[in-house]
Amino acid sequence: MKLKRFKINGVKSIIDSGNCYLSDDNITIFAGQNEAGKTAILQALNYFSNGMTPEFKKYSLRSDMPPRVECEFELSKSDIGTICEKDVRFRAVTNDLKNFVFFRDAESKGFIFDNGLHLNVIDLLKKDSSTKKDVAKLVIEKNPNGTDEEKENAFNKQVDVLAKTFVTTVISLIPEFIYYDTFKDILPDSIQVGSISNNQAVKDLEKILGISFATVVNLDKLQRKNRLDSAFASLAINFNEYWSQQLTDEQDTSYKFQWTIDGTEIQFFINRNVGESLYLAQKSQGFKWFNSFYLRLKSHHLENKKNNCILLIDEPGQGLHETAQMDVKRVIEDLVSQGMQIIYSTHHSLLIDVDDKISRLRLVYHDKKGSKIGTISQFASGKRQALETLSPIVTAMGLVRVDFCNGKLNVVLEGITDKFYIEAFKILLGNKKEYNFIPAAGADNIKHVVSILLGWGHDFRVMHDKKQNVYNKLKTTFFPYLKPEEIDEKILQLEQNGIEDLFTNKDFLKHVLAKTDIPNIDEKLTNSENAKLLGKKELLARLFLEQVKQPATTITKATLQNETIQNFQKFFNWLDSKSIVV
Repeated sequence: MKLKRFKINGVKSIIDSGNCYLSDDNITIFAGQNEAGKTAILQALNYFSNGMTPEFKKYSLRSDMPPRVECEFELSKSDIGTICEKDVRFRAVTNDLKNFVFFRDAESKGFIFDNGLHLNVIDLLKKDSSTKKDVAKLVIEKNPNGTDEEKENAFNKQVDVLAKTFVTTVISLIPEFIYYDTFKDILPDSIQVGSISNNQAVKDLEKILGISFATVVNLDKLQRKNRLDSAFASLAINFNEYWSQQLTDEQDTSYKFQWTIDGTEIQFFINRNVGESLYLAQKSQGFKWFNSFYLRLKSHHLENKKNNCILLIDEPGQGLHETAQMDVKRVIEDLVSQGMQIIYSTHHSLLIDVDDKISRLRLVYHDKKGSKIGTISQFASGKRQALETLSPIVTAMGLVRVDFCNGKLNVVLEGITDKFYIEAFKILLGNKKEYNFIPAAGADNIKHVVSILLGWGHDFRVMHDKKQNVYNKLKTTFFPYLKPEEIDEKILQLEQNGIEDLFTNKDFLKHVLAKTDIPNIDEKLTNSENAKLLGKKELLARLFLEQVKQPATTITKATLQNETIQNFQKFFNWLDSKSIVV
């Protein structure tokens, strides 16, 4: 079954979370500042699945109210198949009932369902003509001479038994919640075979390798070598697909896992292909953490690939370099692609995916009524909260140090290159009006920035290059909020393919390229094509802005061709013709 939503009451900073619906694509990310309540959410969900642990009782309970966690699940096709295998008559129920709500509170020792579920199942069974016929026939066979009242009571009793069986079967399908708040178990330097059952990292390794070291040590030397060499080589290939950090050259990412066996003692090493073999304990903290993370999650997937499970991960990637954080994200994406449902918390921007997957995000913030959870649009449409709550999302979208202003007209641009050129021409054209130019770090991110501005009620305009797909996506984003004619007023789609093409070729060569070390350009290409080919779009724009800002600059309105001036002036005329909401 798939978790669709949850509601938490009385856990740490959470008084009433309200209903939190999870992302449809099996990854839900709780983002927010430290102390916002992200960990409390994961601990509460773990409590729902696994009950009251000593740690939860000591650290997570509130003194003023008991805990209660409610979860709603949805049946999958395979779940329906499992239920109907139990009794074909349950098909009548699953045709109509696919979502189920369960809860756990301080008084319960297991999952509790509203009695309404049991009654609902009974009602659906009684309405099904085939089930009614089967049960009635069974009642008559058991007591052919019974009175009508006896037969009715027997019929109701049989239906009640069926309903209880149905509910019990559904409960058995509730996925297990696995909570990870640390990945500290690393492969030991050495271990006796008899002690493996007490070492999680080695057990994980056995699961991934598909071997039992207790069996392997009893093989002859050649068989043992062939078996382990093959298994460890396969492990290295898979691990190297995920760990992509490179310290010296491309060979530096090629790791080999090595072993030796002396009697019943096994030793583990790792070799980076550029030096001597080392114990895991000798590697960096980041590498040890990632290795433990990789072994634990990959092993758990193998253990549960035929079973439902939901992984709850608190702050994955803590203390890792940016590249390693992206490696962590790739492991998570891989597990989800293989059928897992994963919920994790973070305040790291690199673990937040804003590339058309912003629907995964749930913002966690704290107000006077405790910790709250919401989507970006839910969060933004209420009273404006501190921007710090959105900071990881803002950073992930490339909007560092950008403020969303009420006092200025917010102008969303495709990227930082557009911002540099536009700011330069604001100076050159002597435009004194106040604008807040926001680079969206790519055309695909424009709609995300716009969603925040819409939610916060800020006035805005959008300029983008000649890309019809971008325009269509923006219209879809705006549609619920604005009239069609208002949509067109807010979007300026350039006639050119890039901001550089607003310059004439002569001006671009003379004022943008002349004072750089750029070699001769291809005169058959447009300015934007040349800038892209040179791979220095941002640098060229930044240098141009810096030249314009210099007191003794040689770049003025008078030194530019009229066509260049007119192209940029059109943009500012468009902006100035629109009202500014303060």
